[in-house]
Amino acid sequence: MIEINFIGLAISMVLLFAFMTPIILNIRKNNKTQKALLLQMENAFLKHGLKVHKIESWRHRYAIAIDHEARKLIFINTGSEPQEIFIDLNEVNQVIIHENHHLNGTGKESYKVIDRLDLILLGAKQERYKLSFYDSEVFSDVQNEKPLLDEWYAHIKTIIQNRPVQKAAVLA
Repeated sequence: MIEINFIGLAISMVLLFAFMTPIILNIRKNNKTQKALLLQMENAFLKHGLKVHKIESWRHRYAIAIDHEARKLIFINTGSEPQEIFIDLNEVNQVIIHENHHLNGTGKESYKVIDRLDLILLGAKQERYKLSFYDSEVFSDVQNEKPLLDEWYAHIKTIIQNRPVQKAAVLA
């Protein structure tokens, strides 16, 4: 017959519960934050009468979404300085990836450390929209921001290049 040490089992269960509780609470908090961010994005689209065709969110703080038919983009940052940026892609002439970095180490031992990743959209009327995808002042490491930035750069560039040509009014 197998003997069970109930005191050891009870202590193990208490320690396991004590270890798992903060992890579970953090997951719940992040899920709640993510839902609030996506709800904020959905409300922004409804406010402007748009439909979400593509949406991305990262770090429970940033979200970007686009309506292909209306050619409108919304970017949300819920950080210390919250922003909700509405961009009419019909008014955008150029999109640029801005990567700010510095080198650590010397010679062959040096490596690049990314400080900021931004997507900059330049408008026809000198508007300049800066969409921050990563900032080392806020987060200590780059996770998936670079591929996400590259993907949205290509996506927006395609939309800008495929803009319908506006016909000039013919004067009679």
